[in-house]
Formats: sequence, C-alpha cells, structure tokens
Amino acid sequence: ECKKLGLAAAGSTDVLRKRIRSFRHDSATDDIEEEVEVSNDIVVEEEEEQKDNEASNAAPDDDDLSVMTYKQMQKECKKLGLAAAGSTDVLRKRIRSFRHDSATDDIEEEVEVSNDIVVEEEEEQKDNEASNAAPDDDDLSVMTYKQMQKECKKLGL
Repeated sequence: ECKKLGLAAAGSTDVLRKRIRSFRHDSATDDIEEEVEVSNDIVVEEEEEQKDNEASNAAPDDDDLSVMTYKQMQKECKKLGLAAAGSTDVLRKRIRSFRHDSATDDIEEEVEVSNDIVVEEEEEQKDNEASNAAPDDDDLSVMTYKQMQKECKKLGL
C-alpha cells in the first residue's frame, strides 16, 4: 500500500499504518482545502458578476455623466428622446435637465393624485352628510307619499 501511495515502505507495521493514515488525512485535508478555495472563487465570481449586472442595469446618474464618453451621452440623449447634437457639456446639461424635470414631474403627479383623493373624500363626506341630514322643504317636494310617511314615523310624528 505504501508503494502505491508513493511512500517509503520500510518500517514496522505500526509505522507503516501511521504513514498511510497521515497520508490519507493530509490528502483529505488538501482535497477539502481545494474544494473550499474553488467554492470561494465561485462565490467571488458570482458576486462580481452580480455587481457588474447591477451596474449595467442601473440608470446612469450625474456621477456617470462625468465619466461617460461623448458617444455614450449621445446614445443616452437618443434613449431619452432628446437632441443628440452639441458639445459634451451641452449633452451633459441636457441629460441633467431632463432628469431633474422628470423628477419634478413625478413629484407634481404625486401631489395631483393626492389632491384628487382629498377632493373625492371631501365630496363623499358632503354626500354622506347631506343624505344623513333631515329633509328640508326642497326634499319634501320630491318625496313620494310613502317616503313622507316613513319620515314622519322616523321623526315620531
């Protein structure tokens, strides 16, 4: 067995056993360490790939504009529906302005929706108050005989 493993074959039975056990233990430890290294390499590669994907999918911000090439800014302008002609500074200002205006529009839209909800709630509240209020003379003119009888009973008349 020692010869198969490339170990010295000289020594007592106990020495040979220890030599084989030590070899097997070292081999197993080396295999485990190699597996851990490979596993760690895979995890690192996956993390780097994920970061690259996130970076490529993320919308460019103002910091990205400072490192974008002229061609990249032209492409960004076209993607946003903006004119792509002009100097690097002009394109950069155009993109920043578009992003600022878009953010402002989003805020204004949220405010409009919020205001619409408040108006609807106020109208609903007024309708509820009107339907719960005691009928006035105008309501009596459109009420049927049966409705007026119910109203009288409700009022104890």
